Amino acid sequence: MKIPLAKDGFIFILPLLIITVLMFLISFYWATAIFGLGFLFVTWFFRDPERRIPNEPNVIVSPADGKITEIVTENEPINGKLCKRVTIFLSVFNVHVNRVPIEGTIEDIRYNPGKFLAAFNPK
Repeated sequence: MKIPLAKDGFIFILPLLIITVLMFLISFYWATAIFGLGFLFVTWFFRDPERRIPNEPNVIVSPADGKITEIVTENEPINGKLCKRVTIFLSVFNVHVNRVPIEGTIEDIRYNPGKFLAAFNPK
């Protein structure tokens, strides 16, 4: 069984696997257990399961796993047009991969640094 993983996770997964194997080979079993658990958690955290998007008109598919915590109508910050904002909270148990389940063309990308506020509280 192949477990799909997000490629960004390999920078964390591979070192933990190597350290786990090395600790086992030099008989540091307590360290093997600690690094092995870390390896399993990080591998699980970066899982990237395939999602099936229905090919039906008028169907809305969430871009992320998680719980919808807020739906508000507000002015879009760049062009000021009225839009809907949907806030989705991802816990550590959710898959942390954001998808784009809609056709379209990206016309502009702007980075707005965050404030590191608690994700589960409305801002």
